Amino acid sequence: TRAAGGQPQSDVFYVKPTSRQVLLCAPQTRKLGESVVQHTRGVYLGNITWAKFPDGFPNIFVHDVDKLKGCHVTFLACFDSAGA
Repeated sequence: TRAAGGQPQSDVFYVKPTSRQVLLCAPQTRKLGESVVQHTRGVYLGNITWAKFPDGFPNIFVHDVDKLKGCHVTFLACFDSAGA
């Protein structure tokens, strides 16, 4: 691929334009996220597994992360408690 001005561009930095948007939600915001997806064209709900490490800190795993390349990703968080 070529950048502006005809210079070669590394594929590592090239992201195809896309209108696909993925919404990732904390457990406390899941219902709100589902509502956003239901009422907003072009927004899809991503899948996250939430667990805890032995010390109690959140262990977050985003599924199908390879499918997020080139997408606009929004994370709907809740900061009321790190352990919730």
